[in-house]
Amino acid sequence: MKPPESLLSRIRYCPHTFKLYWTTDCPGYRKRYFKGDEVGRLNPKTGYVQVCHKQKTYYVHQLVLYFYTGQWCEEVDHIDQNRQNNHPLNLS
Repeated sequence: MKPPESLLSRIRYCPHTFKLYWTTDCPGYRKRYFKGDEVGRLNPKTGYVQVCHKQKTYYVHQLVLYFYTGQWCEEVDHIDQNRQNNHPLNLS
């Protein structure tokens, strides 16, 4: 499911680094994020970088691909099998 605009509007995609950054300060349950911080944290159980918003989890690789292509994809594979490599050319 595509993330709500309330999350997408708080994220800036950098086309040079292919990373996502917070555009505002974001209070979090366990950690507070500040404007300019990179979006997401590593889930050590799954190996994926993810972000939680309104009690829902979104994977950073899906968000990166969305900002890169403009289309939301429910299933995204990492070509090199490295779940932390979220470069858009590594996602299919």
